[in-house]
Amino acid sequence: MIVIAPRDASPADRAGADTVCDGKTDVAVLAKAFAVPDREVMLTAGTFNANAGFNAAGNRYLLPAEGVTVRGAGPGLTRLMAASEPCRISVDAPGVTLANFGGFGYVGLQATADRFTCEDVY
Repeated sequence: MIVIAPRDASPADRAGADTVCDGKTDVAVLAKAFAVPDREVMLTAGTFNANAGFNAAGNRYLLPAEGVTVRGAGPGLTRLMAASEPCRISVDAPGVTLANFGGFGYVGLQATADRFTCEDVY
C-alpha cells in the first residue's frame, strides 16, 4: 500500500504519507502510483491538482493497472480538481476499485474494463 497526500493535506496526513504532492506534478505522482498492479493507493483528505503536470505519455489520463484500488478519505474530503483542462481516470484493466473520493471541474471517469468497482465516487 502507498499513501499519497496532496499539498494542502493536514500536517498529520502529510507526516504519515509515503509521498506528498507539490501541486505542480500531482498527475505524474498519481499516474506512477496507479500503474503498479495489485496495489492499494490511499489518497488522504485534501485537493489534488489534476491539472498539475502530465503522466509519462504526456497527457492527463490516470490509468489504474489490474487489481489496483484507489481509496480516498471520503468523497467530500478527498478531491481531484481539474479547474482548466480535462483529466480522465481511464479504467481498462480488470479488478480496479475506485472508492471514497470526488472529481471536480473537468475530472472524468471512463471505464471499459470487466470487473470494475466504483464506490462513493462523484
